[in-house]
Amino acid sequence: MDWIVPVSATESSAGTLLPATANAVYTAMRNGGCVLLRGVFPVAGIDALYREFLSRYGSMDSRQMAEQSAKPLPNPFLEVGGGRYEITPRMTGAFGTQEFFARPLLRRFLMPLLGSDMRLSGFTVVVSHPGAPLLSTFIATCPPLLGAWRRPQFACLCRQRLSAAHRYRS
Repeated sequence: MDWIVPVSATESSAGTLLPATANAVYTAMRNGGCVLLRGVFPVAGIDALYREFLSRYGSMDSRQMAEQSAKPLPNPFLEVGGGRYEITPRMTGAFGTQEFFARPLLRRFLMPLLGSDMRLSGFTVVVSHPGAPLLSTFIATCPPLLGAWRRPQFACLCRQRLSAAHRYRS
């Protein structure tokens, strides 16, 4: 899969991609409109996000999240498919750490694609309970985002799996 590009610990901590990695990343974006940068976030930071997620939402099952999403606006919970919820968390604790939402490596990678005036316009967590469809409707039906290097409205979707086995799955 040439759209999955490993990022070394050295690249991640330095905040910049080596030329060969950058070439592979931009080639994946040009050819398919997406790239998965494996290793861009440090494991300790992902563990902190997972603990923060569990402390805020870990006790809620699908029924409780459905009840929460049915409450009037403003509401941080949105049901986005059977057993799948999108949550807009407060950007505090581990969720407020700039190393995740403003990671230098990601900013340097995205600037040539989106321009130096790019902005973070959304910060959400997606929860999939048992029985949820394998792919969300957005991911299953979305065409490549950066076809022919156009500047799209929504051009970057950063995802990190936060499951109990997130370190052990490929």
